[in-house]
Amino acid sequence: MANEGKLVKLEFPPGFARRGTAYEQQGRWREGNMVRFSGSDLESIAGWLGVVLLNVSNTTIDLDGTVRSAFAWRDNLSRVWIAIGTTKKLYTFDGTTVYDVTPSGIVLPGEDVGNVYGYGTGQYNTGDYNEPVGSGATSNSNAAKVYGYWHLDNWGENLLASIDSDGRLVEWNPNTPATIAAVVSNAPEYMNGFVVTDEYHVIAIGAKIDIGGGSFRPAPRRVSWCTQQNNTVWAPDVLNLAGDLDLQTNGVGMRGIRFGRETLIFTDADVHRAVWVNYPNVYRFEKIADDCGLACPGAVAAGADRLFWVGPRGFYSYDGNQVRPVFSELFDTAGEGASLVSRNAKLTVGHNKLRNEFVIHYSTTETGNPDRYILWNYLEEWWVDGQLDRSCWYDSTLLDYPLAAQPFLSDANPKSRLYKHELGESRPNYSVIDSATSAPIEIGDGDRFMEVDQVVQDSDEGAARLRVGFDFFKAPNLAPLKTVAPTALDLVRGYTDVRGEGRAMAIRITTADAGGGTWRAGKWRVRAREGGRR
Repeated sequence: MANEGKLVKLEFPPGFARRGTAYEQQGRWREGNMVRFSGSDLESIAGWLGVVLLNVSNTTIDLDGTVRSAFAWRDNLSRVWIAIGTTKKLYTFDGTTVYDVTPSGIVLPGEDVGNVYGYGTGQYNTGDYNEPVGSGATSNSNAAKVYGYWHLDNWGENLLASIDSDGRLVEWNPNTPATIAAVVSNAPEYMNGFVVTDEYHVIAIGAKIDIGGGSFRPAPRRVSWCTQQNNTVWAPDVLNLAGDLDLQTNGVGMRGIRFGRETLIFTDADVHRAVWVNYPNVYRFEKIADDCGLACPGAVAAGADRLFWVGPRGFYSYDGNQVRPVFSELFDTAGEGASLVSRNAKLTVGHNKLRNEFVIHYSTTETGNPDRYILWNYLEEWWVDGQLDRSCWYDSTLLDYPLAAQPFLSDANPKSRLYKHELGESRPNYSVIDSATSAPIEIGDGDRFMEVDQVVQDSDEGAARLRVGFDFFKAPNLAPLKTVAPTALDLVRGYTDVRGEGRAMAIRITTADAGGGTWRAGKWRVRAREGGRR
């Protein structure tokens, strides 16, 4: 009787793993695109739907500039507003109409972000002593870098905003939506960022100190706060709760964020917690972790019960009790991954509450907009990555779906589109197929070649879109002996014929095109029989 072989199960744990050699990761998925996991099943990432943006003239528009940040809040009439900060504009959006509320005279960076400005640039002995030098000597920023990131928060029903290329605090009232945002009187200038606390103070981060005569002293570690419930009173006095102090850090203040009932201040070196102690000191600041600073202002996002961020040398999470390094199987070390991801000043991190995922969007070049993504499912502890151009990802309990921005056109005339993600099956303006490729796995005992002639698929109703291919190896770290091109599945018989042999084999599942559509792949099997020694 002929040797018809036996069925070998292809059971891989969820997530992509690329630590070490391909042989060390056998039995794992190694790389892919636009896929995630449900248990151990492989499935497609859902699609997205374009958001129709209308201006006050009821004309459809794209956003001017590259979107870098977004923020949602409710006004006193329970209307949900979304603030959108780009490299050229500040917008507000009520779900129908987009308002250009860019403050008059604000210094905007354009696409040229990540450049070192500050002090010590230009020719010696030119310009006024102690004056900041920026792009064309116009930047108000005191940061070592201008990230072009809008810091956004609500002050009651009003919006507060500041961009680090300018550093002034501006305010906008939703009851007069066509009126542009205005600079807040008496607020500190040259801020790196700010945050509104639960105690109703605005904390300014890194604002310069006025030393008189039109001159300023850099104060990258300074935090200042207004008196309670009045963002125009910042000068400390025995009759108010305004104040300031310097953080005990060797870093530069970069970002403030509310998480749960806490207010956290990130520098590029460490993380501090603002503790409200009331009069007379008002706040004290506790360092909760060292050597885990923020890579750039957009590199942190909050979920319901944890915070996640990218630092220059690692990935980190905070659950309200402890800061922990987060290890990624996509890289040999967390430091390797962070150094690759965080070199780009336009890095953005977001949260997907529908899927219990944090998403990192980063660029493969040091100056470009993000063109790749990394997903970390923090409940099931798996990682995947792939290609997608999103410059901002924002999720909120006020939104039904995550909101993301796609930049397009040239740096000379950048525009942005908005999409609702995790919605439907189509993927507008996207041209990369779904895929998942395993590391080579031994299909016998490793001392003999195995002949494979059949794959038994385990797929749902989306199987018609799937293709299966194989690479066969003499040894896992050598070039393939044979590659079987992606082949359509035989849905009538329930198994698909393939032909190949080797000591090891890698499977590749792809889609026929990039048009979107849902699918799921479960526990597949191949039929293999023993060949000769080679």
